[in-house]
Amino acid sequence: MKNKNAGIEYAYLNYGRYYDRYFNMFIKLVNGRFRYFNLPNEIPAENIERFLTQYGQILLFRVVGNKFGAYNFTSLGNIDIYGYPLKRMVTFANGKRLRFNNTNSVIIYNNSMHTPDLLTISSYSAQLAQLDEAIDVNLRSCKTPIIFKGNKKQLQSMQKIYNRIDNNDPALFVYSDNNLIDNIEVLDLKATYRGNEFYLTKKNLLEEAFKTLGFYIPNEKAERLIIDEVAANNSITDAARYDMLKMRQKGLKIFNDMFKDFLPEPVYVDYSGDGKEGLN
Repeated sequence: MKNKNAGIEYAYLNYGRYYDRYFNMFIKLVNGRFRYFNLPNEIPAENIERFLTQYGQILLFRVVGNKFGAYNFTSLGNIDIYGYPLKRMVTFANGKRLRFNNTNSVIIYNNSMHTPDLLTISSYSAQLAQLDEAIDVNLRSCKTPIIFKGNKKQLQSMQKIYNRIDNNDPALFVYSDNNLIDNIEVLDLKATYRGNEFYLTKKNLLEEAFKTLGFYIPNEKAERLIIDEVAANNSITDAARYDMLKMRQKGLKIFNDMFKDFLPEPVYVDYSGDGKEGLN
């Protein structure tokens, strides 16, 4: 039995694929924005950015001796006058739990709002997926812009004619006494190709997303821009990058001061590049 909802299911499936593609692309890019130096060997640098992207915060702590850890945490309720949690609990993937406080652990936040990038990434991924789906729908409508109405034999004749067109036949021949294609009603949908408009919107949305997430956009006319124009174009990106780096540096300074007797060298963080990684 033919599924009446096949078209709807196909649309949802395609949307899901487009969404996942953009979501995974953004996640990979944002997880590589910063580079950490002198981290203890037991702390994977990629875990720090993964937790900051997903939760907006991460807890750095000393487990025993000179061994350290970095993991997501939950507040146990007690807070200081500024709202920072004094007691924190870490629940590891294997179910093990450890409790810490503000004297033996340090919180690093993703930005000054203490928010994750996950919601931003999800929002832009959804918008871009909708644009890709709109492009697909527009292209499909341009492929079949004509509807024929007639009896069974007439429609079969038209189907054979279009099959021959698909086969690239150089010429089509119809006998003069053939009236099967007479009196066929034709509805021309006159679908207009709007792909260029969608692609322009998509390009602008991608640039907005990259700027919001702290990436510089290569400008095709950069050689013709004056310094003030370049600065204006990069103002959003500069603000986002400064805010994120500042919060990471602030947390690591507290970490270095708290555990200076156990760290061979201070831990520090910087941009992993010029903010154009993967965009050229």
